[in-house]
Amino acid sequence: MEKILLIDQSIEDVEEFFIPYINFLKKRGYEVHCVISENKNIKNSDKIFYLQFSEKLFSIKNIKAYKKLKKLIYENNYKFIYSINLIGGTLARLATRKKCNTKVIYATNGLPFYNGDKIKNWLIYYPIEKYLCKFANIILTTNQEDYDFIEKRFKVQNLKKINGFGIICKNSTKKLSKQEIKKIYNHFDLNEKDYIFLSIGNLTENQNHIMQIDAVRRLIFKYKNIKLLIVGKGQLMGYLKFIIEKYELNNNIILTDELEYIPKLLNLTNVVLSTAKAEGISANLVKAMVQCKPIIATDVRGNKELLKQKNLVKNTDELIKKMSICINANKSKEIYETQKYEVENVLQEVFGLYT
Repeated sequence: MEKILLIDQSIEDVEEFFIPYINFLKKRGYEVHCVISENKNIKNSDKIFYLQFSEKLFSIKNIKAYKKLKKLIYENNYKFIYSINLIGGTLARLATRKKCNTKVIYATNGLPFYNGDKIKNWLIYYPIEKYLCKFANIILTTNQEDYDFIEKRFKVQNLKKINGFGIICKNSTKKLSKQEIKKIYNHFDLNEKDYIFLSIGNLTENQNHIMQIDAVRRLIFKYKNIKLLIVGKGQLMGYLKFIIEKYELNNNIILTDELEYIPKLLNLTNVVLSTAKAEGISANLVKAMVQCKPIIATDVRGNKELLKQKNLVKNTDELIKKMSICINANKSKEIYETQKYEVENVLQEVFGLYT
C-alpha cells in the first residue's frame, strides 16, 4: 500500500483541514501518516509522528525536527508529502532535495512576505523561498497575487492556484435554538439589542486588531449598543487587553481565546470583520460567507478575491464608515458564491495530479 505524509504545525489546522484530507485519501487506498507538533490523536490517521516545530525558522527545534523528518521520509518511502505549513513545507523541501523519490506538494496560504511588509521578512524569506521552490514538485497558492509573483520570480516545476484548503459547508447554516442563543448571550454578556461585530484570527501584528479597537472607540459615542468580539489566541493577548482597558472599552469589546465558540458566534453575529495586513484565503471569512454574513475586510491579497471589492477598506476611517452603514441598515445578511470552497471540490483540485 502506498503511503502519504501530511505535515502541519497547528493541531487546530489538523482537526479542521486534515481529517477530511485523510478520509479522502484513505478511500482511495492510501496509508496516511501525519506529522504534527502536539501529542494528540488524529482520527483515522494510520500513523502519527510528533515533531517539535518552532515558529522561528532558525531554531534548534527546527534543526532537530529536520533530521527526524528526513529519516522518517527515507524509511517510509512516501509517494508524496503534503504540507500547508511554512515550517513543515520548508523542512520537507530541504529533506527531499537530494535523490528522493518522494514528491512534495507545498501549499502556501499567503507567502511569508508581501507588498508593504517589513524589509526583514523580505531579506529572510524571499531568498529562502526562491531557493526552495524548485524542490517542490508542485506549489499551491490560494490567491492570484502570490501566483503571479511566484510565476514571475521563481523557478517552479508546477504551479497551481486553488480555492483555499476547503470548508465543510454542509449543516453549517443550522440555526441556534433560543436556549443556545441565551447561553451564548449570558456567557459573553450580550443581549438581543446588541449589534455584534465578530473578528476571528490569531492575535498577531498581521491581524491588526488595533484598527478594529480604534474603530469601536470612535463609534461608541454614536452607537452605544455595538459589541466587538475578538476571538483568537496569540502573543498579543496581553497587549490587546491592556489597550481595551486603557480606553475603557470593556463594555463594548470582548476578547476571548475560546475558539470552540466560533461556530455559534458566527451563527448569531451581525457582521464579520477582518483587518489583516495580508491574507491567503481566510477559512474564517469563507465560513462567514457560507452563513451569509456581511463581511468588512481590508483591501489586501486574498480578501480581494473573496469579496471582489465589496466592503473592502484601506484604513480606519473607511472601516468606521462601512461599520456605520451596516449598523444604520441593521444589516445581517449577504449572499455569496461558496461552492468552490467546499472541501470535496478543493480536494479534487489538490490531489487530482497524484491520486
